[in-house]
Amino acid sequence: MAIAILTNACNDKDDDNIDDNAPIDGNNMVWDDLEYFQNAFVEIDSSGRLVNRNVGQPLYAVDTARIYVGVENMEEALSFFDAALSPEVARTVSVSNCYTYDFFDRDGKTQGTVSFEPNEDDGAIAEITTNLPDLKYFNRVTFIRKSYWPNNDAAGIHKIGDIIRYQTDIQKYPYTELNNVAFVCVREKSYGVKPIYVALTKTNEYTHAQALKMATTPVYPSNKNVVMVIANIISKNFDFFKAKFDEAGEGELSADTGYLNFVFSPGPPPMFCVVNLSTGKIQPEVTNGRTIKHPFMLRIDWLNE
Repeated sequence: MAIAILTNACNDKDDDNIDDNAPIDGNNMVWDDLEYFQNAFVEIDSSGRLVNRNVGQPLYAVDTARIYVGVENMEEALSFFDAALSPEVARTVSVSNCYTYDFFDRDGKTQGTVSFEPNEDDGAIAEITTNLPDLKYFNRVTFIRKSYWPNNDAAGIHKIGDIIRYQTDIQKYPYTELNNVAFVCVREKSYGVKPIYVALTKTNEYTHAQALKMATTPVYPSNKNVVMVIANIISKNFDFFKAKFDEAGEGELSADTGYLNFVFSPGPPPMFCVVNLSTGKIQPEVTNGRTIKHPFMLRIDWLNE
Protein backbone atom coordinates (compact mmCIF):
# COMPACT_ATOMS: atom_id res chain seq x y z
CA MET A 1 0.00 0.00 0.00
CA ALA A 2 1.47 3.36 -0.97
CA ILE A 3 1.78 6.49 1.13
CA ALA A 4 0.36 9.85 0.01
CA ILE A 5 1.70 12.96 1.72
CA LEU A 6 -0.62 15.84 2.65
CA THR A 7 0.89 19.30 2.86
CA ASN A 8 -0.74 22.68 3.37
CA ALA A 9 -0.64 25.21 0.53
CA CYS A 10 -1.43 28.32 2.62
CA ASN A 11 0.99 28.20 5.54
CA ASP A 12 -1.18 26.06 7.83
CA LYS A 13 0.11 22.74 9.02
CA ASP A 14 -1.51 19.62 7.67
CA ASP A 15 -0.62 15.98 7.47
CA ASP A 16 -0.13 12.71 5.65
CA ASN A 17 -2.30 10.02 4.17
CA ILE A 18 -2.55 6.61 2.59
CA ASP A 19 -3.37 5.36 -0.90
CA ASP A 20 -6.27 3.80 -2.86
CA ASN A 21 -7.79 1.39 -5.51
CA ALA A 22 -8.72 -2.04 -6.73
CA PRO A 23 -6.39 -4.90 -5.74
CA ILE A 24 -7.17 -6.98 -2.68
CA ASP A 25 -5.07 -6.61 0.48
CA GLY A 26 -6.38 -9.30 2.83
CA ASN A 27 -10.08 -8.52 3.17
CA ASN A 28 -9.76 -4.80 2.42
CA MET A 29 -9.80 -2.59 -0.65
CA VAL A 30 -6.47 -1.01 -1.57
CA TRP A 31 -6.91 2.53 -2.85
CA ASP A 32 -5.22 4.50 -5.64
CA ASP A 33 -5.27 8.26 -4.94
CA LEU A 34 -5.65 9.45 -8.52
CA GLU A 35 -8.32 6.95 -9.55
CA TYR A 36 -10.39 7.55 -6.43
CA PHE A 37 -10.21 11.32 -6.94
CA GLN A 38 -11.06 11.06 -10.64
CA ASN A 39 -14.01 8.76 -9.97
CA ALA A 40 -15.51 11.30 -7.58
CA PHE A 41 -16.15 13.57 -10.56
CA VAL A 42 -16.32 11.35 -13.66
CA GLU A 43 -16.84 7.71 -14.53
CA ILE A 44 -14.73 6.23 -17.32
CA ASP A 45 -15.19 2.82 -18.91
CA SER A 46 -12.48 0.23 -19.57
CA SER A 47 -11.82 1.84 -22.99
CA GLY A 48 -11.14 5.22 -21.40
CA ARG A 49 -14.40 6.79 -22.61
CA LEU A 50 -16.40 9.19 -20.49
CA VAL A 51 -19.51 7.39 -19.25
CA ASN A 52 -20.92 9.81 -16.72
CA ARG A 53 -20.24 13.01 -14.79
CA ASN A 54 -21.00 12.53 -11.10
CA VAL A 55 -20.06 15.95 -9.75
CA GLY A 56 -19.21 19.06 -11.77
CA GLN A 57 -20.25 20.25 -15.20
CA PRO A 58 -18.40 22.31 -17.82
CA LEU A 59 -20.29 25.57 -18.25
CA TYR A 60 -18.32 27.02 -21.14
CA ALA A 61 -17.45 25.27 -24.42
CA VAL A 62 -14.10 27.05 -24.64
CA ASP A 63 -12.80 25.21 -21.57
CA THR A 64 -14.46 21.84 -20.92
CA ALA A 65 -11.59 20.74 -18.64
CA ARG A 66 -12.79 23.25 -16.07
CA ILE A 67 -15.90 22.01 -14.31
CA TYR A 68 -18.21 23.85 -11.92
CA VAL A 69 -20.24 22.95 -8.86
CA GLY A 70 -22.81 25.23 -7.25
CA VAL A 71 -22.59 25.46 -3.45
CA GLU A 72 -23.97 27.62 -0.66
CA ASN A 73 -20.78 28.13 1.32
CA MET A 74 -17.19 27.06 2.01
CA GLU A 75 -18.34 24.18 4.21
CA GLU A 76 -20.24 22.62 1.33
CA ALA A 77 -17.28 23.05 -1.04
CA LEU A 78 -15.00 21.37 1.48
CA SER A 79 -17.44 18.47 1.83
CA PHE A 80 -17.18 17.77 -1.93
CA PHE A 81 -13.38 17.94 -1.72
CA ASP A 82 -13.34 15.61 1.27
CA ALA A 83 -15.59 13.12 -0.54
CA ALA A 84 -13.10 13.03 -3.43
CA LEU A 85 -10.26 11.83 -1.19
CA SER A 86 -9.47 8.22 -0.40
CA PRO A 87 -10.98 6.80 2.80
CA GLU A 88 -7.43 6.32 4.10
CA VAL A 89 -6.42 9.97 3.75
CA ALA A 90 -5.66 11.43 7.19
CA ARG A 91 -7.93 14.49 7.27
CA THR A 92 -6.68 17.63 9.02
CA VAL A 93 -8.09 21.09 9.72
CA SER A 94 -6.63 24.20 8.12
CA VAL A 95 -7.55 27.65 9.43
CA SER A 96 -7.13 29.13 5.94
CA ASN A 97 -8.90 26.21 4.18
CA CYS A 98 -5.85 25.60 1.98
CA TYR A 99 -4.63 22.07 1.30
CA THR A 100 -2.24 20.31 -1.05
CA TYR A 101 -1.99 16.54 -1.42
CA ASP A 102 0.79 14.57 -3.05
CA PHE A 103 -0.84 11.61 -4.80
CA PHE A 104 0.72 8.15 -5.11
CA ASP A 105 -0.42 4.94 -6.75
CA ARG A 106 -0.66 1.66 -4.85
CA ASP A 107 2.96 0.87 -5.69
CA GLY A 108 4.19 4.11 -4.17
CA LYS A 109 4.85 5.90 -7.46
CA THR A 110 4.09 9.60 -7.53
CA GLN A 111 1.07 10.75 -9.54
CA GLY A 112 1.20 14.51 -8.96
CA THR A 113 -0.60 16.94 -6.67
CA VAL A 114 -4.06 18.34 -6.01
CA SER A 115 -4.82 21.56 -4.13
CA PHE A 116 -7.87 23.21 -2.59
CA GLU A 117 -7.90 26.97 -1.97
CA PRO A 118 -10.47 29.72 -1.40
CA ASN A 119 -11.24 31.77 -4.51
CA GLU A 120 -13.67 34.70 -4.52
CA ASP A 121 -13.40 35.72 -8.19
CA ASP A 122 -16.63 36.08 -10.20
CA GLY A 123 -18.98 34.53 -7.69
CA ALA A 124 -16.61 31.70 -6.77
CA ILE A 125 -16.09 30.37 -3.26
CA ALA A 126 -13.19 27.95 -3.71
CA GLU A 127 -11.28 25.97 -6.31
CA ILE A 128 -9.53 22.64 -6.73
CA THR A 129 -6.49 22.80 -9.00
CA THR A 130 -4.53 19.77 -10.14
CA ASN A 131 -1.11 18.77 -11.38
CA LEU A 132 -2.05 15.21 -12.31
CA PRO A 133 -0.83 14.30 -15.83
CA ASP A 134 -3.00 11.17 -16.02
CA LEU A 135 -6.23 12.84 -14.86
CA LYS A 136 -8.91 12.61 -17.58
CA TYR A 137 -11.83 14.84 -18.65
CA PHE A 138 -11.18 17.65 -16.18
CA ASN A 139 -8.28 19.38 -14.44
CA ARG A 140 -9.91 22.14 -12.41
CA VAL A 141 -13.02 22.32 -10.22
CA THR A 142 -14.51 25.71 -9.39
CA PHE A 143 -17.12 25.99 -6.64
CA ILE A 144 -19.43 28.93 -7.36
CA ARG A 145 -22.35 30.33 -5.42
CA LYS A 146 -25.64 28.81 -6.50
CA SER A 147 -26.99 32.28 -7.18
CA TYR A 148 -24.33 32.66 -9.92
CA TRP A 149 -25.27 29.42 -11.69
CA PRO A 150 -26.05 30.40 -15.31
CA ASN A 151 -28.71 27.78 -16.08
CA ASN A 152 -32.29 27.65 -14.89
CA ASP A 153 -32.55 23.85 -14.74
CA ALA A 154 -29.96 23.23 -12.04
CA ALA A 155 -32.36 21.60 -9.58
CA GLY A 156 -34.08 18.27 -10.17
CA ILE A 157 -37.72 17.35 -9.78
CA HIS A 158 -37.10 14.71 -7.10
CA LYS A 159 -36.11 15.35 -3.50
CA ILE A 160 -34.19 13.21 -1.03
CA GLY A 161 -36.41 10.37 0.12
CA ASP A 162 -38.68 10.39 -2.93
CA ILE A 163 -39.55 6.91 -4.21
CA ILE A 164 -39.62 6.34 -7.97
CA ARG A 165 -40.39 3.12 -9.80
CA TYR A 166 -38.23 2.07 -12.74
CA GLN A 167 -39.50 -0.29 -15.44
CA THR A 168 -36.94 -2.07 -17.60
CA ASP A 169 -37.53 -3.14 -21.18
CA ILE A 170 -38.52 -6.76 -20.55
CA GLN A 171 -37.78 -7.75 -24.16
CA LYS A 172 -34.25 -6.36 -24.02
CA TYR A 173 -33.52 -7.05 -20.36
CA PRO A 174 -35.58 -10.10 -19.33
CA TYR A 175 -34.10 -10.27 -15.84
CA THR A 176 -37.30 -9.73 -13.85
CA GLU A 177 -35.56 -8.56 -10.68
CA LEU A 178 -35.42 -5.06 -12.18
CA ASN A 179 -38.94 -4.82 -13.53
CA ASN A 180 -40.91 -2.08 -11.76
CA VAL A 181 -38.37 -1.82 -8.94
CA ALA A 182 -38.69 1.08 -6.46
CA PHE A 183 -35.67 3.37 -6.11
CA VAL A 184 -35.12 5.87 -3.28
CA CYS A 185 -33.57 9.26 -4.07
CA VAL A 186 -30.53 9.58 -1.78
CA ARG A 187 -28.99 12.63 -3.48
CA GLU A 188 -30.86 15.33 -5.37
CA LYS A 189 -29.84 16.75 -8.71
CA SER A 190 -28.36 20.16 -7.96
CA TYR A 191 -26.06 22.72 -9.62
CA GLY A 192 -23.67 20.44 -11.47
CA VAL A 193 -24.30 17.44 -9.21
CA LYS A 194 -25.92 14.27 -10.54
CA PRO A 195 -28.75 12.72 -8.52
CA ILE A 196 -28.36 9.25 -7.06
CA TYR A 197 -31.21 6.73 -6.77
CA VAL A 198 -30.72 3.49 -4.87
CA ALA A 199 -32.69 0.25 -4.67
CA LEU A 200 -32.04 -2.74 -2.43
CA THR A 201 -33.08 -6.14 -3.75
CA LYS A 202 -35.31 -8.55 -1.84
CA THR A 203 -33.20 -11.42 -3.09
CA ASN A 204 -30.17 -11.97 -0.88
CA GLU A 205 -28.57 -14.93 -2.60
CA TYR A 206 -27.24 -14.98 -6.18
CA THR A 207 -25.41 -17.53 -8.24
CA HIS A 208 -22.35 -16.30 -10.09
CA ALA A 209 -24.35 -16.33 -13.36
CA GLN A 210 -27.19 -14.31 -11.83
CA ALA A 211 -24.76 -11.73 -10.45
CA LEU A 212 -23.22 -11.31 -13.89
CA LYS A 213 -26.69 -10.85 -15.41
CA MET A 214 -27.36 -8.05 -12.95
CA ALA A 215 -24.14 -6.41 -14.12
CA THR A 216 -25.41 -6.28 -17.73
CA THR A 217 -28.65 -4.45 -16.94
CA PRO A 218 -29.22 -0.74 -17.71
CA VAL A 219 -28.68 0.07 -14.04
CA TYR A 220 -25.29 1.76 -13.96
CA PRO A 221 -22.31 -0.03 -12.50
CA SER A 222 -20.80 2.06 -9.72
CA ASN A 223 -17.26 2.93 -8.92
CA LYS A 224 -15.89 2.55 -5.43
CA ASN A 225 -16.07 6.29 -4.80
CA VAL A 226 -19.80 6.38 -5.62
CA VAL A 227 -20.37 3.39 -3.35
CA MET A 228 -18.63 5.27 -0.54
CA VAL A 229 -20.63 8.44 -1.25
CA ILE A 230 -23.88 6.47 -1.00
CA ALA A 231 -22.74 4.80 2.23
CA ASN A 232 -21.77 8.16 3.76
CA ILE A 233 -25.12 9.73 2.84
CA ILE A 234 -27.18 6.85 4.21
CA SER A 235 -25.12 6.27 7.35
CA LYS A 236 -25.51 9.91 8.46
CA ASN A 237 -29.32 9.66 8.32
CA PHE A 238 -29.79 5.93 8.72
CA ASP A 239 -33.19 5.89 10.45
CA PHE A 240 -34.69 8.23 7.83
CA PHE A 241 -33.48 6.08 4.94
CA LYS A 242 -34.46 2.84 6.69
CA ALA A 243 -38.03 4.15 6.81
CA LYS A 244 -37.86 5.17 3.14
CA PHE A 245 -36.57 1.78 1.97
CA ASP A 246 -39.29 0.11 4.06
CA GLU A 247 -41.84 2.36 2.31
CA ALA A 248 -40.36 1.45 -1.07
CA GLY A 249 -41.17 -2.18 -0.31
CA GLU A 250 -38.07 -3.70 -1.85
CA GLY A 251 -35.09 -4.98 0.16
CA GLU A 252 -34.71 -3.99 3.79
CA LEU A 253 -32.03 -1.53 4.93
CA SER A 254 -30.16 -3.17 7.81
CA ALA A 255 -27.11 -2.11 9.80
CA ASP A 256 -25.95 -5.73 9.88
CA THR A 257 -26.15 -6.43 6.14
CA GLY A 258 -23.44 -6.18 3.48
CA TYR A 259 -24.85 -5.07 0.11
CA LEU A 260 -23.35 -6.32 -3.13
CA ASN A 261 -22.31 -3.90 -5.88
CA PHE A 262 -20.74 -4.31 -9.28
CA VAL A 263 -18.10 -1.70 -9.96
CA PHE A 264 -16.05 -0.50 -12.90
CA SER A 265 -12.89 -2.53 -13.39
CA PRO A 266 -10.12 -2.60 -16.03
CA GLY A 267 -11.97 -5.27 -17.97
CA PRO A 268 -14.44 -8.16 -17.84
CA PRO A 269 -15.72 -9.82 -15.80
CA PRO A 270 -17.19 -7.08 -13.57
CA MET A 271 -15.59 -6.62 -10.18
CA PHE A 272 -17.90 -6.97 -7.18
CA CYS A 273 -17.66 -5.38 -3.77
CA VAL A 274 -19.73 -5.44 -0.59
CA VAL A 275 -20.57 -2.33 1.46
CA ASN A 276 -22.11 -1.88 4.89
CA LEU A 277 -24.43 1.13 4.58
CA SER A 278 -24.33 1.95 8.28
CA THR A 279 -20.53 2.00 8.66
CA GLY A 280 -19.35 2.69 5.10
CA LYS A 281 -16.96 -0.28 5.23
CA ILE A 282 -16.28 -1.62 1.74
CA GLN A 283 -14.46 -4.79 0.74
CA PRO A 284 -14.04 -6.86 -2.43
CA GLU A 285 -16.23 -9.87 -3.12
CA VAL A 286 -14.61 -12.61 -5.21
CA THR A 287 -17.31 -14.79 -6.78
CA ASN A 288 -15.22 -17.58 -8.38
CA GLY A 289 -18.39 -19.25 -9.59
CA ARG A 290 -19.87 -19.65 -6.11
CA THR A 291 -23.18 -18.42 -4.70
CA ILE A 292 -23.06 -14.90 -3.28
CA LYS A 293 -25.11 -14.43 -0.13
CA HIS A 294 -25.78 -10.71 -0.20
CA PRO A 295 -28.60 -8.53 -1.52
CA PHE A 296 -27.68 -6.13 -4.34
CA MET A 297 -27.50 -2.38 -3.93
CA LEU A 298 -28.51 -0.95 -7.32
CA ARG A 299 -27.93 2.62 -8.40
CA ILE A 300 -28.96 4.93 -11.23
CA ASP A 301 -28.54 8.67 -11.65
CA TRP A 302 -31.47 9.71 -13.81
CA LEU A 303 -35.26 9.07 -13.74
CA ASN A 304 -37.21 11.92 -15.36
CA GLU A 305 -34.51 14.44 -14.48
